[in-house]
Amino acid sequence: MRLHEVTQKIRSKLKRPLGLLLTAEQIKKSALRSLLTGASPLVAVGDATTDTLLSIGITPSIQVIDGREMRLPRSLPKKAHVTEMHLLNPSGHLSDESVKLFASIMRHPLPVRVIVDGEEDLLALVAAATIPEGGVILYGQPKKGIVVVKLTKRKKESASRTLQMIGLDIKK
Repeated sequence: MRLHEVTQKIRSKLKRPLGLLLTAEQIKKSALRSLLTGASPLVAVGDATTDTLLSIGITPSIQVIDGREMRLPRSLPKKAHVTEMHLLNPSGHLSDESVKLFASIMRHPLPVRVIVDGEEDLLALVAAATIPEGGVILYGQPKKGIVVVKLTKRKKESASRTLQMIGLDIKK
């Protein structure tokens, strides 16, 4: 398995939300539903984000979880998937396998749950580069809320450029 370290410079860049940040107060069923209308696929990155969506009756097409929240162990979100995949992705890195998995994930019966051994946070970037335009990625912004990223050509190109800076080529 080939790993690519995510430098501190890139990690600092990624601390800024890639999309719209919704605070806990703003995360209401109707508000979130209106933002997600017509979005396909819907990708949730993180256990708490997946739990939040499931608790309001929204089942993400792709659920990326690691059994941790704020680096502490936690129980997995309730079962809400047809296909289960596993991925090794050590903390602070992205693997070539992560790109391969996300590039092929839409060929599997949905919803898909990806259980990550390691860190899932950075996989939002891989999802942004590989999931089709029109999709939405939701991920947690620690102690702030949930970020909603609507995938446009521009967002996908930006994610691809960042992955190239890390040494990952999504065209593999």
